[in-house]
Amino acid sequence: MVSVTGILINSFKSKNITNAQQLVDESGSFVITEIRRRILPATALETIVNGFSFEELGVTVPVVCSENVITMGSSTLSTGATVSCGNFATINGKILSIGFTMSVGSAAAGADNFAQKSFQTEMVMRN
Repeated sequence: MVSVTGILINSFKSKNITNAQQLVDESGSFVITEIRRRILPATALETIVNGFSFEELGVTVPVVCSENVITMGSSTLSTGATVSCGNFATINGKILSIGFTMSVGSAAAGADNFAQKSFQTEMVMRN
């Protein structure tokens, strides 16, 4: 009976970890996909405090990473996970480099719901 209980507990822990990893992967991929979708047709890139801005159809749209979230304009891109920004964005001509780390759950000893992943990408404006 003890071994069956142990197996069940470990199964639940594994499921919690898998769910946390899936949430981090989906959240980070969503952020990168949304930024890429809007950057490719943009006409201007500029560095701002905690992020960058781009021009789209004559409107300047800020993308900011601060206080554990990533926002684009008035929309929050990072949901369900905590964001660590570091060097969030660098611009070199028409090339935008983005990097951030997302985590979910507790990193405390014995916690079974923690996941963390770093995301980095470069994208080039078409215009």
